Amino acid sequence: MKKYIILTAAFMLCLCDIQAQQSNGVSASIARKFSEQFSGAERIEWNEAGKVCYAMFQFENQTWLAYYDQEENLMATARQISEDRHLPLVVQQSLQNYREQQSAKSGPFNLGPIYELNQYGFTRYLVSMEGGDRQITFTIDSSGARTILRKDHKTPEQAVTGGGELIARKVRRN
Repeated sequence: MKKYIILTAAFMLCLCDIQAQQSNGVSASIARKFSEQFSGAERIEWNEAGKVCYAMFQFENQTWLAYYDQEENLMATARQISEDRHLPLVVQQSLQNYREQQSAKSGPFNLGPIYELNQYGFTRYLVSMEGGDRQITFTIDSSGARTILRKDHKTPEQAVTGGGELIARKVRRN
């Protein structure tokens, strides 16, 4: 469970807080393993978050992430889901219900990128959304259970001006 929380936090940093940069610090063996596992990957950007090394890349016309631990083992993969209608039905219903609950409190909520995160044989969906003065990031597992990872309030200035690019739309790339 501790590794799941750490990896999820690293994943959020990747999506929300870290500007992806080309890194020459990736070991040759990780790069080789990556090339074998994701033959045909394009626009590969390597980054580090703590003790985790990860690549953001294009694979089969989708945005993907691959996470490697210090022992150079593939820990998790994630791929961006282009539309919420491509989610499993139970996950769609859970997302719809939560979005409606939040919209009733704060006005309409817009969905940001949705990622399918596969880790230790489990699949979760990482979702961010924004509305009113709030930004929320959470996961939904295959049973529809939600886990809130982060709730932020926009400053009054952001709420009035729109605050530029909001967390729900951020996937930083070079």
